[in-house]
Amino acid sequence: MKAPNFFIVGAPKCGTTSLAEWLGENPQVFMSDVKEPFFFSPDVVPSDYQTIRDYERLFFGAGNEIRAVGEASTTYLRSELAVKEILRYQPAAKFIVMLRDPVEMAVSLHSQELFSLNENISDFSQAWLAQGDRKKGYKIPKACRSPNLLMYKDICSLGTQLKSLFSLVGRERVCVIFMDSLRRDPLGSLNEVERFLGVNESLNIDNTPRNVRKTNRSLGVARALKAVEFFKLRFGFSGGTGFLRFAHKWNKRKYNGEPVDSEFLNAVRDEFLDEVCLLESLTGADLSSWKNVGNQK
Repeated sequence: MKAPNFFIVGAPKCGTTSLAEWLGENPQVFMSDVKEPFFFSPDVVPSDYQTIRDYERLFFGAGNEIRAVGEASTTYLRSELAVKEILRYQPAAKFIVMLRDPVEMAVSLHSQELFSLNENISDFSQAWLAQGDRKKGYKIPKACRSPNLLMYKDICSLGTQLKSLFSLVGRERVCVIFMDSLRRDPLGSLNEVERFLGVNESLNIDNTPRNVRKTNRSLGVARALKAVEFFKLRFGFSGGTGFLRFAHKWNKRKYNGEPVDSEFLNAVRDEFLDEVCLLESLTGADLSSWKNVGNQK
């Protein structure tokens, strides 16, 4: 077994699934079959993997031809523990961060948590306004895996998170990819990451969209699967079964989401202004399209 030496640490709903799958097709790269083990971020969400031995089983398939071994837990970027714990485990680790317009990200994340049954407020604006109560422990759905998953403003505060990562590991050990670039030039973005990891560059990719917004065919089936997940966590079972994977896959269907009031989205965009400006400062990118007109500072 080779220990993981790179981590796609976030952010969620920013193209990490596509990148992880593309990297996994490179013969010099090994990605864990479980995309997000969450092992190093117990402060954000509990992990199915209780011991380092359980965690390392995810990488037993990495042979001698493999030069880069990784996983893609998107909770690590916002965790206060994860990066420090990763550095204790793998001092030479490299980190990949994917970024997106935080307003788009928040709306997409809300849809994901609805699908996962962590969220029970179907209207994005109401879920956004409920964050204050939820931080105090109110309005948390019984099926929610962790209240942290409902803190959309905190999760999407990408400037603060990236600044913290840079301060811990240095800029040279972090590869930053914008989702806009991934959409515009997916192969070029993948090759940039491959050069960062020191592996051969891919010549082509399957650009089929991954992890698109979705909803449950059957809420009853979704609740039953959620109960199985809780049972596994409660009694320390790790991994999954073919039947469970099939059931999860069957119960998904594509979902475009409910439209969100544009004035409300503009108000949310204003709340992220300082974060966007910080990202511009950290990355040197022009992110004016992420700001409201009149806030182009």
